[in-house]
Amino acid sequence: MRIQTIFVFTALIVAMAIVPGFSALAADAPEVTVRNYVRAETDLQMRNYIENMDAFGRFAHVREAADVTSQDTIRLNRDTLYSWSVFDLTSPLTIGLPDTGDRYLTFPPRIEPV
Repeated sequence: MRIQTIFVFTALIVAMAIVPGFSALAADAPEVTVRNYVRAETDLQMRNYIENMDAFGRFAHVREAADVTSQDTIRLNRDTLYSWSVFDLTSPLTIGLPDTGDRYLTFPPRIEPV
């Protein structure tokens, strides 16, 4: 367990030194430790979605394959189309579905006699 903790901490230090613009390098940012790494990484991901995709309070749909040279989230699948969003949940939130008629309501599809 101690070796795993040391490994994670070492990997975290190396990542902070390599990745430019990492929020933990800012003067007013809290110190990132093994205990708060998950929260810090989540905050970084959400900030990237907001800044790069304008995904605050709305869905941002990516309609083409992920660019492997520029990813906000590491290890995106090249055969998957993604949608991103960040919502402020301090007040109630309602997400509605668009009116698609009966396009998605029948399963299995109805087969009409000819």
